[in-house]
Amino acid sequence: MVELPMVRPGLPLERAALAGWAVAGALGGAALLALAASGVPVTLSSGWRIGAAILILGTIAVVYRFLRPSPRLSLGAEASVQLICILLSAGLLVQAGAVIGAGIPYADAFLWQADQALLFDWVALDSWVDAHATVSLILEWAYFSIGWQLAGVVVALAATRRELRLRRFVVATGLTLAATCAIFPFVPALGYDGFLGLGQGEPELRLEALRAGLVDAIRLDELVGIVTFPSFHTAAALLLAWAFWGLGRLRWPGVALNAAMLAATPFHGSHYLVDLIAGAVIAGLAIIASGRAAGPAGAARPVAIAGGYSPSREENAGKA
Repeated sequence: MVELPMVRPGLPLERAALAGWAVAGALGGAALLALAASGVPVTLSSGWRIGAAILILGTIAVVYRFLRPSPRLSLGAEASVQLICILLSAGLLVQAGAVIGAGIPYADAFLWQADQALLFDWVALDSWVDAHATVSLILEWAYFSIGWQLAGVVVALAATRRELRLRRFVVATGLTLAATCAIFPFVPALGYDGFLGLGQGEPELRLEALRAGLVDAIRLDELVGIVTFPSFHTAAALLLAWAFWGLGRLRWPGVALNAAMLAATPFHGSHYLVDLIAGAVIAGLAIIASGRAAGPAGAARPVAIAGGYSPSREENAGKA
């Protein structure tokens, strides 16, 4: 039996891994500064489940990287910790941003006018969706699949050792959220439902409360999405579709699911068409930037320690 050569990650993988932590750290630092500026405290005890998850996954990452090497487990656990930190920091950042930007008027009228210029008739389309119960249920399920999709794609990419794609996905998600958080305070909006007086859900009520100074403290277990422009759901649909594209048999199911999530976003997310366009542009730029973060080659190049060279799984599968 021929023993396979041991390999170590090449520069692109190392750079992509560091980029993930850099983005997570930058978002965390920005969240702390924004919270300090907003003057709204955070109830840390409300996030004990999140803290426990980070601690457990972090321990798994360390143990299975250094003590009992298992690339799949260590990669999946580390990427999960990065993603949790990125999502948590972004959630806190937009809450603080709503308070800081309370003096900026809502941009709904401008966004609505932009949709009118694009001949987008949200009311007619929303009425059609509501009149077709099956379509509405499918779109609703697809829209709210974002949570388990984020977890599932990490598991799938780690299990198949698509390390470079997984690390780029984490970086691209972080960059997308950073851009979203930076834009949101200057373009606050309630969305179609709130603007047209069709009712307000939890996100709209939360945004109103934050802007009115009615929130005494932010609970980590009650963070809700309050961003209308740009649409993170749109960006996430494209990022997830890109991630699934490297997963062989899961490619087309993943693309189909995220196409449905994208189609659901204007209705179940009460988004303007221009929200979707902005989210799509940000996601595309974030994917490109994640490739730059991995280096000019944009692909893993393992270097053999002994016994010759062994190409990575991603090199065998080709680039995407």
